[in-house]
Amino acid sequence: MRTLPARSTRLSARVRRALLLLGALACGAAPPAWAQVATPADTGASPRRMHLGARLGLSISQLTFDEASLIIDIEDDEFSGRVDLDKKLRFGFVGGLTLFYDVSRNFTLESRFLYTRLGSVQEGEGVVRRQSVPDVPLRFVHKRVYTLDYLNIPVLVRITVSRERSLGYVGVGPQVGVLLSSRQTTERSSQAPGLLPGVEFEEVDLGDATESLNVGILFLAGAELRGERLRGFLEVAFALGLSEVYTDVSNIRTRAFEITVGFGY
Repeated sequence: MRTLPARSTRLSARVRRALLLLGALACGAAPPAWAQVATPADTGASPRRMHLGARLGLSISQLTFDEASLIIDIEDDEFSGRVDLDKKLRFGFVGGLTLFYDVSRNFTLESRFLYTRLGSVQEGEGVVRRQSVPDVPLRFVHKRVYTLDYLNIPVLVRITVSRERSLGYVGVGPQVGVLLSSRQTTERSSQAPGLLPGVEFEEVDLGDATESLNVGILFLAGAELRGERLRGFLEVAFALGLSEVYTDVSNIRTRAFEITVGFGY
């Protein structure tokens, strides 16, 4: 069998040792995944501009019903009376994904895909009298809850005021909500002196009577904390609905505050 010359053998050994040394240096120079990495400013590399994140939180909403719709006049062959309703806030959930692009450190474009529950609550009570026994008053309680579920898609411009890794930002942009469901629940109860109350509950699907799109403007302000790879958010937003909510009733629009927390990568 033919053997390699001794010189070739020594050369091959040196090449192997050099490769092993280069590999060791490379492994020593590369930090582990959990260690702090050099920033783009330190390395001269371009920072990553596209980021994906998620957020969730609370929505506090109301619908702009006029005052006339808050008065219930009861007048039929059996009962007569009046109930004045008060508008109350509807609490719901908001959550979903966010995609943002850092044009610069202080200027960001952002789009979101958020499931949002909006609506309104109307509740009040009054005195109703039975026509056959007008001297016996009935305490009548009426409650209506309107629930609207949307997939909201805002496109936002954010301006950031930075101080090292802590940042404050404000933003604004148009928002389109795609209707997922719409319903109204009604609860009525009446009680005569000395008797147990009678309760009625009704739920109506209003999907066919609700516009499929809800167009508005989203205003927001928040705080952001940026790390090497992750960033966290705390934000307050106000969603101003511009389009009509229902097809058969005019001048009803959405108003909502949203308080969310989230992260981005």
